[in-house]
Amino acid sequence: MVDRIPTDIDFLEFLSLQESQEIRWATDFEAELVREAESPTAEKGARLPWPTTHGRLQFRENELTIWAGYNGHMKSMLVGYVLMHFARSERVCLASLEMKPTATMLRMARQATGCTPSTEYIRKFSQWCNGRLALYDQLDTVAPERILGMGPLRRQGTPVQARLHRLPDEVRHP
Repeated sequence: MVDRIPTDIDFLEFLSLQESQEIRWATDFEAELVREAESPTAEKGARLPWPTTHGRLQFRENELTIWAGYNGHMKSMLVGYVLMHFARSERVCLASLEMKPTATMLRMARQATGCTPSTEYIRKFSQWCNGRLALYDQLDTVAPERILGMGPLRRQGTPVQARLHRLPDEVRHP
């Protein structure tokens, strides 16, 4: 039996306690800025499946990416495809407010096979997703604080991020 992602976390309380809300003058960062400028580190992050985007766009650990646009413009299809690519080596989470998690997973299974998958494949696909893909189970309108509040789950060892987001390597799966 697979453990469920906790649902009893008070996201709004977490947001009110964030130390990241501190505001500092830009000059406070001067020493660190100089160190980074003198010793640049290579960009790390998951890359999109298309080589022409490599080196131009990366998805770094613990960063939220929101794919917005008009209804019917295939955002969910594109995000599902990208997540399938990332899930080969990353833990990711999808918060699609327009599709049920089961509909999202069925579409992703169809994308993976290129056809209508068999029941046996669906079961194997579901098992493959375990520990790789987390889905936010909420439809329609959701307050922005609720999406942003998904962040504290990472600190509790649960792999959750919003819309399209890489999970850190140290995130544990039950």
